[in-house]
Amino acid sequence: MKPWVLLLLSAPAWGLDCGQTVTRKGVYTLSRSCSGEIRVQADGASINLAGKTLRCGANRFGIYAPGVSGLRVYGGRITGCFTGLHAPSASRSLVDTVDFTGNRYIGLTLGGSGNVIRNSTFAEIGGYPVSGYAVGINNPGPNCSITRNTFRNLYKQSQAFGEGVGILLRRGKCTVQHNWMENSTPSYDIGIWAGGDSYAVIRENTITDFARAVIGTPGAYLYVTDNRMMLRGPVTDSHGISGAGMSAGNLIDGFSVPVTVPSYGDTIQ
Repeated sequence: MKPWVLLLLSAPAWGLDCGQTVTRKGVYTLSRSCSGEIRVQADGASINLAGKTLRCGANRFGIYAPGVSGLRVYGGRITGCFTGLHAPSASRSLVDTVDFTGNRYIGLTLGGSGNVIRNSTFAEIGGYPVSGYAVGINNPGPNCSITRNTFRNLYKQSQAFGEGVGILLRRGKCTVQHNWMENSTPSYDIGIWAGGDSYAVIRENTITDFARAVIGTPGAYLYVTDNRMMLRGPVTDSHGISGAGMSAGNLIDGFSVPVTVPSYGDTIQ
């Protein structure tokens, strides 16, 4: 049994409904599918969605947990919200097996150190009328791990400025591995974006029909190995890997600019 499962089994347990505020450490199990924001104000709180669906309004958060430590969210769906999980500056969080399909702007935001996001789905994000962005994972923070997640159909919204982004890294080292990213049609959107002082270790991911598969801005470093990046139709000024860093052992297929970093053993088609 995994250590975090043992921790959850030994913690105090309570039922949970939409609209409640969590003020003590413990395991809180959602009792039914419902609508309304859940607030978390305690370190060490675990939110077991228990296969249920948490819904909220277009301008609200599904779970709002600013600055907490040791948050766990797992096992269900959060949909229809401005942001599914909004936990700015949260650290040592675990998000596991959560379906964020159908949120309006962002799947989740974290920001503190040591966060883990795995086995979750970020798809069909859109419907926020103010911004053209649609983001799966926003600012997971330094020393993060993003593993075995699925990203589907993240497109720029209707506004003139913006884009769809699977993962948006802003600072520190983060490992991104074994994720699946796919848009149904090729588009000028971004699979993985690294900014600020990010050091992004990107390996063994599949990225399909994001015309800017991996992008780093000045100050960020990309270490990109053993990924599959494919563009199944022409998109003007498409980039496989662009920024500063190194690339090795990747398949880069269909991009007008395959790679701009030093490349070692990449297969370019």
